[in-house]
Amino acid sequence: HAVFGSAQMWALKPASIGLDGVYTVSTTVNSAYLLDIGESDASDTKLQVARPNTITDSQKWILQSREDGYYVLRSLYSGRMIAADSAGVSNGIRVAQTSDGETLARWQLIPNVDGTYSLLCMASGLYLQLSGASAYTGCAVNLNRRNDTAAAQKWTLNSRFACMDDGTY
Repeated sequence: HAVFGSAQMWALKPASIGLDGVYTVSTTVNSAYLLDIGESDASDTKLQVARPNTITDSQKWILQSREDGYYVLRSLYSGRMIAADSAGVSNGIRVAQTSDGETLARWQLIPNVDGTYSLLCMASGLYLQLSGASAYTGCAVNLNRRNDTAAAQKWTLNSRFACMDDGTY
């Protein structure tokens, strides 16, 4: 019979996740809906979700790690990053694509026990969230305070994609 005390307790902290690659990102509210910018390369295009018939580059995201442990998500279609819209420090602020530096475009990927991730905006301390309780094409994506029970704040990184199709170049 063993006695366990505080000397046998350990605090485990996640190491770098090492997720660099190209992904689609789906909401756990309904996994058929993907983060999408539509086929726009305008710097102020608001992020939304869409249910695609076929997956296009506007639903593919390049996940790039930074030395500080945060990530940047870039649209494979436009090359722009997703970021808090302008000031980005209040609940409900929309998320858009931008090319204006990385200050509002850095995200911490926080693993959840169910294999999903919550995305924390470094600049605001707020989480990426699907607006409302249901997913539909055109549904807005915004920032909000942490809600551990909200499926709207949990995102799935789906299969890595090649940045270029296989072939001879």
